[in-house]
Amino acid sequence: MKKIALLVSFLALTVPAAYADDFTSKLDVQLISGTDIPVSGKLAEQYTYGYNYGIGLGYRVTDQLSVMAVLESHNHPINFNGVDYYYGYTIGSNELALQVKYLIPTGPVQPYVFVGAGVDFLSYDYSEYGVGYESEKWYSSGFLALGGVGVNLPVNDQLSLFAQTKVSAVWWDKATADYWTLDETLAYVPIQIGVDFHI
Repeated sequence: MKKIALLVSFLALTVPAAYADDFTSKLDVQLISGTDIPVSGKLAEQYTYGYNYGIGLGYRVTDQLSVMAVLESHNHPINFNGVDYYYGYTIGSNELALQVKYLIPTGPVQPYVFVGAGVDFLSYDYSEYGVGYESEKWYSSGFLALGGVGVNLPVNDQLSLFAQTKVSAVWWDKATADYWTLDETLAYVPIQIGVDFHI
């Protein structure tokens, strides 16, 4: 009986630890940065190239398939061409998305495709410069869908570099869109580079 009890105790301690080690050995941490191109309607007409940065935490289901939660911040400053210099507007976009990526292991450079969905937290930042400086900020949110392609360059077993581009589309309520003088659907194209740490 003591041997059985010892065996059960041993399995209770070692099996969960083995699964935990197996799980954590398949985790990825991404750091991302790049530029944004506004492509939809009024966003493209009134705003110009912005910047983005973010972080992701993923799990490699197989060598080709992975799932990742990604948080990215995007910034779209107003295009001053034809706009009063004393007024500044910035559209901020904070993406929180769950992405699925499929990697094609073709050699030293590995192409991949990915899709995702989540929520986009939007901010509208208005500033008036000069005498009587004023600043206001409004917030909203909407449904986010995205899809893109990229290339992965493994450096070693623990590190990869990558470059990717995607289309991010956000659907939000018409009343806020009208108030912000934007369309109900916003779309922009981030072009990004990053580093992927394999834990």
